[in-house]
Amino acid sequence: MSESLFPRELASNLASQLVDARHGLVNAIAIEVGRFLRQADIASEMRKVLAGLNVEATIQLRFSEDKNGNIQSEMNVAHSGPGQRNKSKPPAPPTGSEE
Repeated sequence: MSESLFPRELASNLASQLVDARHGLVNAIAIEVGRFLRQADIASEMRKVLAGLNVEATIQLRFSEDKNGNIQSEMNVAHSGPGQRNKSKPPAPPTGSEE
């Protein structure tokens, strides 16, 4: 029973077809993602997300010296919470006509 169920040529052909199919799938995905990114206005979408966002943060830095003379630092950060929006209307962006 030294012969396999599939001839070597069939196995080789199947492996090469799987590799070709994988390359085709990767290329199709790359093309679609590239098309989406070219059409997306990411700066505009970021402005929509950030407009009116109000983040309040307090940062406390503490420096001390250990017994060997090395500087040690400690940082504490507190924030007001994610997603809080300012209820007032955000200021209008500059028009570029001001000098």
